[in-house]
Amino acid sequence: SDGAISLTVAGGELPYNYTWNVAGTPASGTPTGLAAGVYVVTVTDGNSCTATTTVTLTEPPVLQLSTDITNVVCAGESTGALNLTPSGGTPPYNVNWSNGANSEDISQLSAGAYTAFVTDAQGCLAEQRSTVNEAPALALTAQVEPVDCFGNATGSISTSLSGGQPPYTYGWAHGSAAEDLSELVAGDYDLLVTDAYGCTRMERYTVTQPDELEVAMQVDSVSCFDGQDGRIDLDVVGGTPAYRYQLDNGPLVGASAFIALRAGEYRVSVIDANGCTFPTMTVSVEEPEPIIIDLGEDRIIQYGDTARIIPQISGTYPIVRYQWSPADSSWVGCFDCPNVQVFPDYQRDLYLTVTDANGCTAEEWVRIVVRKDFPIQVPTGFTPNNDGQNDRLTVHGLPGIEIIWFRVFDRWGEQVFENTEFETNDPAAGWDGRFRDRQLNSGVYLWQLEARLPDGRRELFQGQTTLIR
Repeated sequence: SDGAISLTVAGGELPYNYTWNVAGTPASGTPTGLAAGVYVVTVTDGNSCTATTTVTLTEPPVLQLSTDITNVVCAGESTGALNLTPSGGTPPYNVNWSNGANSEDISQLSAGAYTAFVTDAQGCLAEQRSTVNEAPALALTAQVEPVDCFGNATGSISTSLSGGQPPYTYGWAHGSAAEDLSELVAGDYDLLVTDAYGCTRMERYTVTQPDELEVAMQVDSVSCFDGQDGRIDLDVVGGTPAYRYQLDNGPLVGASAFIALRAGEYRVSVIDANGCTFPTMTVSVEEPEPIIIDLGEDRIIQYGDTARIIPQISGTYPIVRYQWSPADSSWVGCFDCPNVQVFPDYQRDLYLTVTDANGCTAEEWVRIVVRKDFPIQVPTGFTPNNDGQNDRLTVHGLPGIEIIWFRVFDRWGEQVFENTEFETNDPAAGWDGRFRDRQLNSGVYLWQLEARLPDGRRELFQGQTTLIR
């Protein structure tokens, strides 16, 4: 209500008096702050003469704004636009936007609210708030399954897509257009997804794989020949813990050491939590050579004589300890010497135990036979030809000497005769030169016997004889 009426009066007599009819109400003076409408004024002069006139006040149309909105098609872009159309009021118009623009049409807008402030030529102001919307952003998620074993093609990618405008198209960098991928090797996989508006989303997915299984092995040999303390220790890296281990075709176990092993070849297998296997390894558990002691043949000495026993020993490790026994015997010259001198007064057995540098032991024994003056005689030759003279190999000696056993051997060591529990000087107890009902050829034969002497002692005797035909 800012209208005004300026009235010009001519003629009549001064002074003039004005009477207005404003909104049906009489008013005097000159009205101001008028709204558009019809006004009636009556002028009275000094002679009371009157004149009436009607005045019409007009106003321009209301200043109005309309906006054409172009929304953002792809989330996050700046492709929105607002096209403003002012109307009414009094042109020209002055436009100012809340983002600082001053043209009726603005573009390259991101999603959001924008307010237009428009002033016409009369300073009339109108404002309008417009919102540029955008479609929901393309949201791409995926479940990535790693490769189970190093070098396999068992990985997979399962995707899930939302937002944008369906339908969607999928484009993998390696050429596939599938939504999901399987039978993948380890590596990076790039996916470009496009919706119906041409909006895109790119993601890179990494299919991982465990490190290659690697096995380090330490093998401890058996300490002593025919022992059972060999050991195989395994150190595994890579793959997927926990690991399980197998020796030969035995059960799978969680312990990485196999103990109490004998010498030999073993097949060792390793499998991880995903069932990945390391190539089966053939492992050899070694053992040292056996300790072999050779004390020589049984010794026969005359009563009062001595004998030196010098052992011949072979093995992997040097001998560090000798132990002769019986350790409480007065007839053994030394109990921890490499060789020993003995002087028994009757038949004795001498034992030697040795220990090598690896702690392995071995034992051997030798018999010391002491001969005394109890005449035992076996002929150095006989002629088994049935002539009644020297037909049998007979054991001769003093009465009272009992022969516990009497044996004859050929030159190859085969026993060809044995008789037991008989007395000396008995031709019927001797050998007739036959073996298995067959006459043996002429030659030299060895004999051994054990006799029980009159004093109760038992002694060994041996010698050789010649069979003559």
